[in-house]
Amino acid sequence: MWSRIPSDGTRTTRKTIFNSIPEENSYENVSRCVDYLRDAELVDTTQGGGVDRRLTKYPNEPDAYPSIRAEIETRWAEEPPHDYVLASHEPDPKRFPAYQPNRFCQVLISSKLSIGEWKAPDITLIGGKTLPYLPGKFLDVVTFEVKASIDIKGLYEALAHRASATHSYLLCYRSAEPGAKDDGELEKVGRITREAVRTGVGFILAGLPDDYGTWREIVPATRATPDPASLHDFVARQDYGALRKLRRWLRADPFLHDSSTMDVAAHAVASLDLTPDEKALAEDMYVEVHHRRRAGRTDFDDLGHKRQVDRIKKHLIEAGHIHTIQGGGIRPGPRPTDA
Repeated sequence: MWSRIPSDGTRTTRKTIFNSIPEENSYENVSRCVDYLRDAELVDTTQGGGVDRRLTKYPNEPDAYPSIRAEIETRWAEEPPHDYVLASHEPDPKRFPAYQPNRFCQVLISSKLSIGEWKAPDITLIGGKTLPYLPGKFLDVVTFEVKASIDIKGLYEALAHRASATHSYLLCYRSAEPGAKDDGELEKVGRITREAVRTGVGFILAGLPDDYGTWREIVPATRATPDPASLHDFVARQDYGALRKLRRWLRADPFLHDSSTMDVAAHAVASLDLTPDEKALAEDMYVEVHHRRRAGRTDFDDLGHKRQVDRIKKHLIEAGHIHTIQGGGIRPGPRPTDA
């Protein structure tokens, strides 16, 4: 029955399907099968008996963002050479979910961000890793421009993102049923491939946004070297929860697999009369002050609303974990392990 319905989205009718199959099938059986396909969201039907394949669950690109984000986070980020997630690593339940001392990965839908003349990338991955024989941490910012058709214009949008990212990709998925072929598809894919190689933009062709098995990375993105200020400013516009996790990961010692100041901070704020979200912010404030040895009066205004920040400061001061100094600045109190 499925094979009798045009794969390019052209509408047919129940009667046409009935006339094209062996005589032993009744019209009622044909209608029942069509209804099954409709209930499975594989076809659309009309009151006049029309039947056409539903070309995709994601006719609009924003509808596909959550599924693509999930496939990038759970599959693409694990594969070499990306390696932003260690598949064999057991998460530490005492830290934020999927905490890995040698890896960092956050995948965000970023299409609504404002970054200037060009529109923001649809999806952004912030990935970090450490290497056993090299000092420091290596941070990548990978952007994905998503298109519901094979569209070379998307490649030039992705190219513009390289000004604020280390790697940029164009990800195209077919709005037609995966088996269908566009007459000019091969020519379009070839043109995009050549431009991707020339510009350093990566090119991924996905059969289905929510099935990584249908994805093909035709051209890997080459690493760009954007201006550090531009890279930082783009990262700073991302979701605050992801930025808080990034700051924690950057503070941890990857070689010792230890983040003792973070552990002390968690212990210090555990007994404070704060909400779980406020305790997480209090940990950030504690670590920041102890790392810098002092902080200005307005240095933590970006953590949240002023009233909330002031409340957290008050609790930390009353517990002796931080002290105020002349001019409204802050200096660290004794660590609990030092007392």
